[in-house]
Amino acid sequence: GNPIKRLPDWIVGFSNLETLDLTNCEDLVELPRDIKKMINLRHLILEECWELSGMPRGIGELNGVRTLNRFVLSESNCLGRGGSAGLAELGTLNELRGHLEIDELRHVVSESNVGTPLKDKQHLCSLELTWKEGEDISAVDEEDIIKSMEVLQPHSNLKRLSVNEYRGVRFASWFSSLINIVNLELMFCKRCQRLPPLDHFPSLKSLTLDGLEKLEYISENESSNSMSDEMMRISFFPSLEDLYIADCPVQKGWWRAHTHNTASSSSSTENMPLPSFPRLSILTILECPNLTSLPEGTHGLPCLNRLEIYRFPMLNERCKKETGED
Repeated sequence: GNPIKRLPDWIVGFSNLETLDLTNCEDLVELPRDIKKMINLRHLILEECWELSGMPRGIGELNGVRTLNRFVLSESNCLGRGGSAGLAELGTLNELRGHLEIDELRHVVSESNVGTPLKDKQHLCSLELTWKEGEDISAVDEEDIIKSMEVLQPHSNLKRLSVNEYRGVRFASWFSSLINIVNLELMFCKRCQRLPPLDHFPSLKSLTLDGLEKLEYISENESSNSMSDEMMRISFFPSLEDLYIADCPVQKGWWRAHTHNTASSSSSTENMPLPSFPRLSILTILECPNLTSLPEGTHGLPCLNRLEIYRFPMLNERCKKETGED
């Protein structure tokens, strides 16, 4: 990569420059302080700029920018000292399109005027949200943690979403508005106990669940009382083609039953029908020792052409010669 750590100040004098491509500037720690003077900038490409520590204040004035693939929040801004641009400035860049990655998010929103900086970005098709790894949230109220995600509501046109290192017990309410989502990744959300209602995603083709250490069920199945078993199966991932589940050590099953009788939750869950994935072609399940079933047995996956399983004891029983179900 390019070893440059800082760009020369005079570069902001190129006021007619439309594209600034800094791909592979792996040691770059900051952008020019007066980057707002580059009034005709349309594409600011920051691929592989891993050491970037923040965005310069004023970058939000470049409201003609269409490509900004990475936005890094700095320590000083997140502590309210405002030494660099925060989410409020990102909110003014409504011409952004393509992919955007927001790094170093905190679980407490310190900006008073942050609003919903992503909600009007109708041209954005891919979004990656990454919270600060290892942040101490022991003294943070759960509602503040959830608010740190609520303010990041994207436009409903979004096609791909990746969430990393989020520490909330549940996800933001806006997930149900992502009716066009095709690819969803939830990774290292170690306190997550409940996923968003997945029957809101009729176009979802790829789902990754990785490192969700507290997740027991993929769906809470709250609509089970009003839907027939067959309808629940049909509405559960009708378009899904690729399912990847890894390092979910307490995951027990696909959906949790909610019943009004006195039967135990475990027995009622066992009597639930298993989901059918009519279009699933790739299934990967790694390090999920407590998962008790494959979706609708292996016979309910008519399009499956790739299966990868590791540390899944139940499968050994299902696939035993003569005695196994599969």
